Amino acid sequence: GAGWWVLRDAPTNTDTEPAMIRTMLVLALLACGGELLAAPPTIEGVAPGVGQRGTAFTLTVTGARLNDPQELMLYAPGVTCTKLTASGENAVTATLTAAPDCPLGEYAFRLRTAGGASEVRTFRVSPFPVAVEAEPNDARERAQPVPPNTSVAGVVEAGDVDHFAVALKKGQRLAAEVEGVRMGGELNDTAVTVFGPDGKELAAADDTPLFRQDAFV
Repeated sequence: GAGWWVLRDAPTNTDTEPAMIRTMLVLALLACGGELLAAPPTIEGVAPGVGQRGTAFTLTVTGARLNDPQELMLYAPGVTCTKLTASGENAVTATLTAAPDCPLGEYAFRLRTAGGASEVRTFRVSPFPVAVEAEPNDARERAQPVPPNTSVAGVVEAGDVDHFAVALKKGQRLAAEVEGVRMGGELNDTAVTVFGPDGKELAAADDTPLFRQDAFV
């Protein structure tokens, strides 16, 4: 355990003067126990990585040395963490509440455990309800139906193709946007293609001037 040691000069042995302490040095000795020498946590993934403004939502943080979570350190107002639950050393579920008037967009955080604080990771707050991607949706005939004004949380692997079906009325406008690189993950180079009901390609985008590899149409 930790302890304090006091080092001082030996008293002078004289018959006429009391012993005088001339020097005192206090050393704080750190214990070599595992807890004090534990490495800080590291985060490898955040899922789904997005929540809706004005609601409570959960994020699953995965990585290493995540046991004994103490705090989700947030750096901007509007979103608060109300609960942290560890599932062993490799996963923590965080329950968050986004205020109805909180700013939209990116929020940075660190996870603090008994071993220290993690690197900075991010999640996003959307104005729309969040739908989780449902596989298989790798072909147009297996496209996942989603209503307009929806944020879809999913994973795009290397070479992966995901399809989503949106029902529109004549004259309605469609906007589709990928948020991948902006979430701080791997540098995926995504592309977006829009097909009509007959399968004809209507629009396509790869790199864009505004968001680079995060394509939008």
